[in-house]
Amino acid sequence: MRDMFYRLGFSYAKPTYSLAKDDSKKQEKFKEDFELLKKLSDEKIRHILFQDKNLIHDYQAITNTWFLKVKQCIIPTFCQHQGVKLPGVLNYKAGNIYVQEEEHYDAQVFLQSLKNILEICLKS
Repeated sequence: MRDMFYRLGFSYAKPTYSLAKDDSKKQEKFKEDFELLKKLSDEKIRHILFQDKNLIHDYQAITNTWFLKVKQCIIPTFCQHQGVKLPGVLNYKAGNIYVQEEEHYDAQVFLQSLKNILEICLKS
């Protein structure tokens, strides 16, 4: 069976994950806007904060599978797996990172996280 797949142009390899909603145009626009923001920050802005909810996913390992040699198999993911939620903030100018570990992430957790960040930023 293996020899037949090879003759048909298949390869036995591991697929890779891909972001299902990647938008390169939005990424480029953000980079341009951020360069302008950094210039303003020297004069008028005390803190530049990036907030995100990060997840440590409990993915099952992807194993090898058969697919055509010229085209690697890509499996889109939508972050629907169980894991630990890590709401956090990066203070770009200071280089500080604030992270808290949560079992769930809802509006109350988000608001409390923002209040904690505000307190930390006002102290510095």
